[in-house]
Amino acid sequence: MSDKSKILFLHSSGDLYGASRIMLYSIEIVIAADYEVKVILPAEGNFSEELTRRKIPFEIFNLGIIRRKYFSIKGLFNRYSRMRAAAKRIAHICRSEGVTHIYSNTTGVLVGGYVARKLQIKHIWHVHEILSHPRWLAKIIGFWINLTATAVVYVSQAVARAWQPFVQKPQAFQVYNGLNYQQLLDTDQRVKLRKEWGISEEQVLIGMIARVHYWKGQTYFLEIAAKLKEKHPNVQFLMVGDAYPGYEYLYEEIAQKKQKLKIESSVTDLGFRTDIPDILSALDIFVLPSILPDPLPTTVLEAMGSGRAVAATNHGGATEMVIVGETGVLIPFDDAEEAANLISPLIMDDTKRSVFGKSAQNRVLKHFSLESYAQHMKRVFEF
Repeated sequence: MSDKSKILFLHSSGDLYGASRIMLYSIEIVIAADYEVKVILPAEGNFSEELTRRKIPFEIFNLGIIRRKYFSIKGLFNRYSRMRAAAKRIAHICRSEGVTHIYSNTTGVLVGGYVARKLQIKHIWHVHEILSHPRWLAKIIGFWINLTATAVVYVSQAVARAWQPFVQKPQAFQVYNGLNYQQLLDTDQRVKLRKEWGISEEQVLIGMIARVHYWKGQTYFLEIAAKLKEKHPNVQFLMVGDAYPGYEYLYEEIAQKKQKLKIESSVTDLGFRTDIPDILSALDIFVLPSILPDPLPTTVLEAMGSGRAVAATNHGGATEMVIVGETGVLIPFDDAEEAANLISPLIMDDTKRSVFGKSAQNRVLKHFSLESYAQHMKRVFEF
């Protein structure tokens, strides 16, 4: 690799949830391979704090990220003007700093492709989404990927299949996300945290960890919780995660749902937390209740890495992660009663939970490791 190579990383948010953390791993990989790097984020947050801590150069300015709230004439004009301004700034950075590659993380980042095509430099597009609807938007973004990407990375087979009708030209790589599981293996805060939350060791604790978003399934999780509470009085529930900007109104929906289902006293909502390994160590069962296909949910990898049995909705990348009857169960995304029926055997059998958890841990260490991710991503950057 040339010591003159420099990669400009563009990302759609300032948080440190799944896609952000995977990009951070990608940055570590290219730094280790002697590339120079620079990162552009649209907002300050935990991501920029982490970059500062690691002394990785970055800038923050509006990238005109595509989000559903801009799906109006006024909103689209806003995005166009923001992207136009961002393109000028990015092009200046590329020319003045000798950027050889642009890496766009998520399909919400469109501006990188324009600059890469204009300057005739390599463009890697890391696709983390399954865009089920609106189909017209998938067609537009697919056309743009075709036109501007040198290589496209899909995080799962499900994601690759979803984009196959729209994207054919760039070199395609399917690379499973990998994590560093050491902290998950080392931590055990079960007793301390359960005491803090007022949950006894005799109670079975079921939790979900996800950004609060309409498709992440927080209200569906509560519906499943209510069904399980009817069958198993000893069950308690935990929710972790804060809202995407613009979706704060969902907090009220969640509160109303708890009240309607009469399970307020059975659900502990922690909001945003950074001590995810500790929280996972306190759970007995992890649930991913996404009502739309989740491309390759990082929280499932974390839960498996921490040795938890997993119940995930039966679509998207989770179907490539969870092995039914070995590491967990796959539940319907639209039937709380049936989901509860499938989870119930795990509540009643702590031996089964333990066996599933150990198998889940072995699976991610073998197939979804950071070493495997690094090995495959090096091929992408060398392409």
